[in-house]
Amino acid sequence: METDVFTWKWSVILLFAGGILFWIGAFTPPYKQWTTSDTGEYLRIIHSHKTNWYVIHAFFLLGVIISLMGFQSLFGAFESNEKSRTLYSFANSAYMAATIFWIINIAFRVTFTMWVANNQAEKGEIYTTFKSWNDWSNLLFAIYMILAYFSLGMLGVLFLHIGWIPSWTAWFFVVFGFAGIPAYLIRVPLWDPPLMVHLPFLILGIIYFIKG
Repeated sequence: METDVFTWKWSVILLFAGGILFWIGAFTPPYKQWTTSDTGEYLRIIHSHKTNWYVIHAFFLLGVIISLMGFQSLFGAFESNEKSRTLYSFANSAYMAATIFWIINIAFRVTFTMWVANNQAEKGEIYTTFKSWNDWSNLLFAIYMILAYFSLGMLGVLFLHIGWIPSWTAWFFVVFGFAGIPAYLIRVPLWDPPLMVHLPFLILGIIYFIKG
């Protein structure tokens, strides 16, 4: 059990740290590129804030990778219990797949999107293929969000099974995660931004540190 507790501690720390890093990226200015529906304005903002664009996505990348490390390290805490391992495998597989889609999306944003933004600034025109490629990128993003919310819900079921955290916290994971799937699809504001995927991790970390 000592090993389980030690592994559990570092899993929570990694999930919490990943959430913090992701939120730092989300709150790094500028912000209007996330809300504008004008493609030209979106690209102009990116071109005008190149360094910030790279910094934002560096934090996004670090946040999701460290969170994935937290997921991976959870296995050591549950490997002795067959049911826990099964629940964990669902949560971990979903989050691992989500991470892959998110990394591809980030790569698209910092390469192709930046290239198109620079071209618009230099030549005053937007590549006609950008919309199609951007739609493809948005599809990857949507898959990431759905898989990530599913993994949160499954993690909540796992937490209910092991009873290592307050039941209300486990239920928050369950409800927030599974409700997030349809809520994201119909664009409910609370579940729409990707930083919300990491909200349960932040709450988990705070609860863990308060309990000591």
